[in-house]
Amino acid sequence: MFEPRRQHPVAAVTGALRSLREMLIPLVIVLFVGTGSDSQVINMSIALAFVAFLFIGGVVRWYRFTYRVEDDELRIEHGLLVRRKKYIPKERIQVIDVRSGIIQRMFGLVSLTVQTAGDNRSGAEINALTLEDANLLKELLNGDKKTAGGGEETGTGALPIDDAWVLQPRHLFIAATTAGSFGIALSVIGTIFSQVQQSIDEEEMAEYMERFILSAGQFWVTIIAGLVIAAWLLSFFGTLIRFYNFRLIKQHQGLVVKSGLFEQKTVSIPFHRIQAVRVVEGILRQPFGYATIYLESAGYGDEAGNRSTIIAPLMKKRDVQDFIAQMLPEFDVSTGAITPPKRSRFRFIFRGVRPILLFLVIPALIFLDLAWYPLLLLPFGVWLGIRRYRDSAAGIFDQTVVIRSRSLALTTAILRKHRIQAADLIANPFQRRLDLASFTATVASGDGGQPFTVQDLDRETAGEFYHWAAPGNYVPGIEPGETSVPGFTLQSHPEPVGAPTEQPPSHSQF
Repeated sequence: MFEPRRQHPVAAVTGALRSLREMLIPLVIVLFVGTGSDSQVINMSIALAFVAFLFIGGVVRWYRFTYRVEDDELRIEHGLLVRRKKYIPKERIQVIDVRSGIIQRMFGLVSLTVQTAGDNRSGAEINALTLEDANLLKELLNGDKKTAGGGEETGTGALPIDDAWVLQPRHLFIAATTAGSFGIALSVIGTIFSQVQQSIDEEEMAEYMERFILSAGQFWVTIIAGLVIAAWLLSFFGTLIRFYNFRLIKQHQGLVVKSGLFEQKTVSIPFHRIQAVRVVEGILRQPFGYATIYLESAGYGDEAGNRSTIIAPLMKKRDVQDFIAQMLPEFDVSTGAITPPKRSRFRFIFRGVRPILLFLVIPALIFLDLAWYPLLLLPFGVWLGIRRYRDSAAGIFDQTVVIRSRSLALTTAILRKHRIQAADLIANPFQRRLDLASFTATVASGDGGQPFTVQDLDRETAGEFYHWAAPGNYVPGIEPGETSVPGFTLQSHPEPVGAPTEQPPSHSQF
């Protein structure tokens, strides 16, 4: 593949359709509003000329786009008036994934995306390739060589090891029902509603309220309930589409994730690119004993704006330990847990009730005569603060640190010491007064980094975590002793160095 090649001609069509989608609103305006002319024929002619121009542009872009692999680099050249050249050395490539949309599948084609250690703009995408060409590109860019005889590894496209994991239909349905993207869907629905609300006449809304709603409070309860139901439906079907036919395959060089209904996506993650493992128990899933497993990978997320890759959308919590031992044995650890001291409990409770006071109670008291409604949420804030206090923990085993924390979801992160990009020790004036500090470890993930924090530890203990995480340092004082529970279970440390004597003897098993 040393001579310049072009994509399949279907790329001209998909490129034109992508441009048409971006320009859909102006096209609709021309068709239905017009261009100032009373002649519908003229308006239709302008619209057709506009569509023809987009398809001609797609053909020109396809013709001017070439790619090749030369001198261990992926070289892409494109552009009409301004000729752009992008050279990507294979040592900078973090992840290569393969996707197949509806139109591409009709022609047996895929798109190949190359992600690098920089931001998304430093990567590249080839939109229309045969599967054979895509596999050849992956082998060349990963530095793999085919071998004769069939006894050796044949590259990233090689036959997988026996280890594989499939998301069962029943678990897919449960994952969609309890999807963590519910909040994102709610924000999308809320944005749409705010735009629609601008076009609704206030007198019509008042008349509607007088006829069907007895009070303003009931009106807003109805609106909020409708938004919540719409957001849940959007989240439900979005999750079904995204994780349909989800499969995780372990190969010699890394993990391969395949999923998708309308757009079938394949993501390859080399083992040496994996920065951390994150196990998340969502607030809706935790009561039923389910969790989601993420990978943090340098310079890559499984979709735009996302810094992580999901390798198990839904799994019973009791099976997580065996899953990690099978797929990622480097992250299968056993460690004791150091938890925040009792004197930090009030700080956790205060952080739980603070958002309710600032964003609900006080605004309702000032702008509405509904201040007592948000007060009903204060017990939830207290409960959440206590749960955060009890769930926060950190422990070290050999060259691995495990950090557990809670926002609404409970997160357990497993980090290897040599993958930690930055370590921070934070102690504000309120923490210093109680002799407390917070420890944060950051790994490379996506375009930036992914931090993991355990808050309000004893300051001396937090300092020991910080010095352990710093390059070249090792503090044996916080290494846990013998534990009888395998995997990355967190237990109370028998005698944690620097931990206060009032630290409660907890036992928390992930």
